Amino acid sequence: MNLNTARLTSPNGDSPELHPRILFGSTISEILLSTTQASLPFSECGVVFGYINLETVCTATGAMIATTAPDHDPLTTLPDPIQWLTQPNDVQLLTYDQMDSHQAAQLRSWMPQACQQAWAVPITIENRLIGGIIIPVREPDHWTDAQFNALRHLTAQCALGMSNSNCSQSTLDKLPSADAAAHEELVSSRNRFNLALENSINAILFLTEMGLIEQYNAAFAQIMGCGPADFLDQPIWEIARDEDMAELHQAVRAVRERGRQHRVTIQLNTQQPQSVEVAFTPIVERDKHVGFVCTMQDVTERVKVEAQLRSQLIHEQEVNHMRSQFVSMASHQFRTPLAIIQAAAESFVEYHDKMDHHKRVQRLERIREQVERMTLLLDNVLTLSDLTSHRKLFNPTVIDLAKWLPNFLKSYTSQNPGSVIDYQPHLDDDAAIWADEEVLRRIFLQLLTNAIKFSPPDDPIEVSMISTPTKVVITVTDKGVGIPNEDIERVFESFFRSTNALP
Repeated sequence: MNLNTARLTSPNGDSPELHPRILFGSTISEILLSTTQASLPFSECGVVFGYINLETVCTATGAMIATTAPDHDPLTTLPDPIQWLTQPNDVQLLTYDQMDSHQAAQLRSWMPQACQQAWAVPITIENRLIGGIIIPVREPDHWTDAQFNALRHLTAQCALGMSNSNCSQSTLDKLPSADAAAHEELVSSRNRFNLALENSINAILFLTEMGLIEQYNAAFAQIMGCGPADFLDQPIWEIARDEDMAELHQAVRAVRERGRQHRVTIQLNTQQPQSVEVAFTPIVERDKHVGFVCTMQDVTERVKVEAQLRSQLIHEQEVNHMRSQFVSMASHQFRTPLAIIQAAAESFVEYHDKMDHHKRVQRLERIREQVERMTLLLDNVLTLSDLTSHRKLFNPTVIDLAKWLPNFLKSYTSQNPGSVIDYQPHLDDDAAIWADEEVLRRIFLQLLTNAIKFSPPDDPIEVSMISTPTKVVITVTDKGVGIPNEDIERVFESFFRSTNALP
């Protein structure tokens, strides 16, 4: 927003405000130009002009007139005072037939051709008429009291600014050239700003104090795939996906409350997923927060890389956790068979000459059993490693469990004397499944081994199978102590040992 103009949204009676810099320490020309520009939204003809009789505010003579008409200079000094207004107390309707020929000709030279009348709002200091704001109109009867009151408020601010200005004769002598130079500098500065704004590779937005979008550049329009005005007057959080709207709303509130920059990364509400880092910087004028500058940088690739790194980190943590669990499992699972092998071997070496054939075979059989146990453990570990790393192919075939499971249980009990298995089939439908037979064999071998290990001696292990048109359910039940509740959710973790596991 131009610091030298007021901001008016509509001529609906809202009181317009001049910027504080205009009210304190500005020149007469700045004040008159700003007041005229601030009155423009009230004009139905697109032109407003205002004047000050210089002798009423300083020692100079003549008049100064400012206009918004494109075919006139913004600021002009006249050698003689202007007498369009005669009463300092209220708004007047100016018509040519109420003036003398000189005044009518002078007024007509500033009026647009489409308008033959004008409302004149006096500018007064201590009830002394110093000038006025002239608003050309086509239908003066349509104006409301609220509009007149708003203009009175504006001219009162203008008078306040005049009272606080320092207007010396030397300053007035330099007004035309100084104002022209200032105008050129202002235009040049504005052009440089617009050039930088529109050519920035980052999206830049200007927001109101409430977070509404006032202006944005071409980079933002390109990112959002929108036109140059599609998002104007929309809340900034409308650019985000639903899940990030609250975060943008909180960012605006945080910057407003704390008065310092705040950054946040969000997903844009666009057809293609886009991640942007949004930086909010407060705009503070005269110790008052008036809005935000918002910059956006596309960080889609960075977010993807960060997600990949997080995934890799989680994988590494899982691998380290599995490695730690494997070491713990191996130290427990291998300790017992190694101890048995060592004890059997030592007794065999030391007492073999005193043993009969039966005892020798018994010792060697114990060693063989423990070697098989260790081999099975290692085989399971290698199989799991092959499956998780996809080195071992999964080879499914059609398996009829109604035939396969009884044969497997019979083979298991023959290899494990003393184990008692109570098999209870409930087959109402076909029990054929699509599975890898080797993997299936290892699953049941592990289930039965654990069930027997944790069950009291001579207690049978119950195995039931129920078939339906859509699935086959096999249940292995033992009479052991069971798995603690806090460990149940972890039973499928590789190498996990329950807190009540046996050696």
